[in-house]
Amino acid sequence: ISRCEDCHEANLQVREEGYPGVCLTCHVVEAQNPDYTGAAADDRHFASSGAKCGRCHEPHAANDPKLRRGSSEVLCGTCHGRRASDGDIHPAYQEGGCIACHDPHFSGYPNNLAAGMPGLCFACHDEAANADSAKLHPPVVEKAACATCHDPHASGGSLLRAEGARLCTTCHPTVLTQGHGEELEECSGCHDPHGELGSGMARVEMGEACGECHEGVADGKNV
Repeated sequence: ISRCEDCHEANLQVREEGYPGVCLTCHVVEAQNPDYTGAAADDRHFASSGAKCGRCHEPHAANDPKLRRGSSEVLCGTCHGRRASDGDIHPAYQEGGCIACHDPHFSGYPNNLAAGMPGLCFACHDEAANADSAKLHPPVVEKAACATCHDPHASGGSLLRAEGARLCTTCHPTVLTQGHGEELEECSGCHDPHGELGSGMARVEMGEACGECHEGVADGKNV
């Protein structure tokens, strides 16, 4: 800003009918999602919050280089509720706050994510980043992708939406009534949920996996 009249009329009214028009004379807001065909004004978050620039930014001066009135955790928390800043929470949030995964203005992706799923998660997590998506466990790459099983806003080591076999039975309801399923507490002991379908997502060769509990199976013995 070099002059007050860049943004204000002579009577001190804000030019371009206020926010966001006056800011958009310098700042460009456009979709990062190539499949989004609308405009920023069509987006609910932009219309309710992003377009009210002064709610989060101090237009004249601030200590923050982006003229923010506070951290993303504080600003986003005024509408979305604040998360605890300690404990076993998503490292991305601990390091970068909400804007580690979300675009605070407009992105064109669902929930204002900074990129599409699962690519956004693969930027930090490489469990299945280099695999053929057609061969992967469908929840990893379809619909909500990683968020089908993980809650990025939750706490806990793996941010799982449910513990143990309860998570898997939301899609596989019969597994606990088949074979020795009633004895198992963790499907992930034998299956890798990020693995490839052709192998049954087995973590190791079947004989070896069963041999961890059943002595002699790996040697071909009927035990």
